[in-house]
Amino acid sequence: MRKILVCTLLFSISLSSFVQFTFLSGGEQQRVVIARALINKPAIIIGDEPAGNLDSQNTGVVLELFKELTLVKKQTILTVTRDNDFTKQPDEIIQLSNGMIV
Repeated sequence: MRKILVCTLLFSISLSSFVQFTFLSGGEQQRVVIARALINKPAIIIGDEPAGNLDSQNTGVVLELFKELTLVKKQTILTVTRDNDFTKQPDEIIQLSNGMIV
């Protein structure tokens, strides 16, 4: 059952489970990290620049996955990012400036 879950997560972030993991690009490594964070189905997912090493297409994949996790699986996602494209989708945005909420 766990192997099926791992394969499903890898597929959901556009990685084949048959990739040799010693030859992953930075973006592929980033998506594996996201999959590892999701494997235990946490109630809250915290990410620091979760799409920082991804191209725009894969950033979209991660955004869609996060949207599904919040709407369907009722998981909370808290991210820190400077990516303006990434900030267009969330339900709520809290902006900080010099350590203060603005």
